Amino acid sequence: TKVTEDLKAFLKSRLSAQYDGDVKTGDPFSLGLDVAQLQFECCGIDNYMDFLSATRWQDKKNTSDIIPLTCCKFTNKESFYKDVNSLNMDDTSCQTSPSDENSNFRKGCWNAILEYANDKAIYVIAIGVAIGVVEVLCVVVAVCLIQAVRKSDEEESQ
Repeated sequence: TKVTEDLKAFLKSRLSAQYDGDVKTGDPFSLGLDVAQLQFECCGIDNYMDFLSATRWQDKKNTSDIIPLTCCKFTNKESFYKDVNSLNMDDTSCQTSPSDENSNFRKGCWNAILEYANDKAIYVIAIGVAIGVVEVLCVVVAVCLIQAVRKSDEEESQ
C-alpha cells in the first residue's frame, strides 16, 4: 500500500542520513535500528546494502567494515540492554567478512518485522473475537434478567 511504501522510504532515508552505527550512540534512530537488528536478527531495512548510503556510518566505521556490529550474530544478544561491552559475537570477523553463518546481512528488518506482526495478528483477532463473544453473552444475560424481573412483577401484581 501507499502508506507502507512511504514508511519504508522514510526509514531508508533516515538510515542514509542519520544511522551512525555506534552502539553507545545518543541518536534515537540509530539506537532503535540497532535494537531492531539485534531483536529481529536482521540487517538494514532491506539488507546490508542499505548501509552503503549511510553517510554517518560510512564516516565513522573502520574502513574494512561492511556491516554494522548489530548485523552480526551474537550468543548473548540480551546483554546489549544491560552492558554493550559484554556482547559476544559468534565470529569476530563478522563485520569485515559477513556470511550467512556469522551475520544476518541478507535479512532485512522490514520483512522481519512484518512477519512478526503478521504472526501476532492472529492473537489480536482472537482477543477481539473473544471480547465480542463476552459482550454478546452479557447482552443475552441482561435480556434474560429483564424478562425474569418483568415476569416476577406481573405475577406479584395479579
